[in-house]
Amino acid sequence: MHAGKTLRSFRNKYNITVRQVESASERIAEAKGDKRFRISNSWLAQLENSSAEPGICKLFSLSTIYNIAFCDLVRLYDVD
Repeated sequence: MHAGKTLRSFRNKYNITVRQVESASERIAEAKGDKRFRISNSWLAQLENSSAEPGICKLFSLSTIYNIAFCDLVRLYDVD
C-alpha cells in the first residue's frame, strides 16, 4: 500500500473528514505560529492520491491529528 492510501486509512480509522483535518491543522499552525503546519483539505486529497509529498511540518501535524508517532509517518516515505 502506498503512503497516500495508508494516510487515508488512518484518517478513516478515526472517522475524521478532510475538513476536520484542516481545522485541526489550523489550530496546530496557530499554536506554532507557523502556517507551514496547516493542511488544506484539497492538499490532503492530493496527498492521499499520491499527487503531493508532505514536508516535515505537515507530517508533524498529521502525526498529531492521527495520534501516530512522527517516525512512523516518516517511514511511509522511506525515510529511516
